[in-house]
Amino acid sequence: DGSPGLRFGGIGPTGPLPELLEFGLLPAERPARFTVAAFGDPQPRDDQELNYVRDDAVAELASSGADFALVLGDVAYDTLSMYTRYREITGAIGMPVWHVIGNHDIDFDAGSNRHGRDTFRSVFGANRYSFEYGDVLFLMLDNVDYLGYDDVGRRSYRGMLREQQLRWIGNVLREVPEDRLVVLGMHIPLFAWNGETPNVNTGDREELFRILSGRRVLALTGHIHMIYHHLLGEEVGWTGPDPFHQLITATLSGTWWGGPEDDRGIPAATQRDGTPNGYHLLSFQGSHYRERFKGLGFDADAQLRVEFPAGEVSADSIRGRDLLVNVFSGSAGNVVEAQVNGGPWFPLENTTGPSPFFEALLTTRPETFGENITAIPTNHLWRGSIPEALLEPGVHRIRVRTVDLYGVLHEGSGVVEVR
Repeated sequence: DGSPGLRFGGIGPTGPLPELLEFGLLPAERPARFTVAAFGDPQPRDDQELNYVRDDAVAELASSGADFALVLGDVAYDTLSMYTRYREITGAIGMPVWHVIGNHDIDFDAGSNRHGRDTFRSVFGANRYSFEYGDVLFLMLDNVDYLGYDDVGRRSYRGMLREQQLRWIGNVLREVPEDRLVVLGMHIPLFAWNGETPNVNTGDREELFRILSGRRVLALTGHIHMIYHHLLGEEVGWTGPDPFHQLITATLSGTWWGGPEDDRGIPAATQRDGTPNGYHLLSFQGSHYRERFKGLGFDADAQLRVEFPAGEVSADSIRGRDLLVNVFSGSAGNVVEAQVNGGPWFPLENTTGPSPFFEALLTTRPETFGENITAIPTNHLWRGSIPEALLEPGVHRIRVRTVDLYGVLHEGSGVVEVR
């Protein structure tokens, strides 16, 4: 009978259903190597922001070398009429683009989960599904539990996979050899960056861990508009041959398409952790993978930034403070070192805090951001005592090198002028 009367249409009536549906299958080779582009939250709220998706991301993704893309929810920003044009624009990427549903992709006027995904499903298909590519199983999940409107008229949701979906995951896994890598795609993280708030964590993750026990898993999520790696183990109840790796991915919209505009009229959209808006390239070989971040409009080698000190400073203003480096897709597994003016390399230690770069951007250009945007503490900052050489008047070069989780070396530089 189709959806009830929904603002954005939902699903039209099918009429009488046939007794049998037959799907033809075509033989395909199983590639040993392939690359996936993954990102969250394109999240255009109007046609202008959809122009930003087109002009900032689509051409770059089309030349990324990826075999397909994963969009980790919040395809739109509540206005689901954006889907039709969005699909036309992203079709120009020239590769399959697989979507999961986000909390801003819900038919809110449905009032509950029963018809809350109807418009999304009418455009993108199932809200949970699996597929195999190479030696990898992709489980694309729906962990947005829509609770309708609360007592004061606000839309309410929480992160939950729910019993039926968990049972389906187990059924799929029974058909998949245990040596296959499992990649989960979902919108809301299993673990968020700071605390157990229900709308940024998944409440029934322990049952998911039980179902996946003994397997190698990579979980990809969006929602937080920042990059965050979690390498989890027994402390959260995970039992597997490797740590449970969750990557909260970069988003296309960054700070919801906020920030100063470039010469194309496109906002910088710097994320709340100081990282550029962008995407991740995941290179798979068999059941192994490597990840590399790519900032939109940035050189492929731009993997870090010296955030403090930077620009022109006085010696007194930096004396006794720490050198701070932001490794955009860094994790606790990175090793980071710095060097000043060709002097000896010295180690930096991982720390958590807000990005000085983003704090400065908010201070100097607050009018270019939406309300309530703040710098969010991140775990991919590294600190070290400022060497005496950096306190001398003059222009200094700071070099940084880091080896990531996969043994890959990345380098970058900063320049500071000390008065």
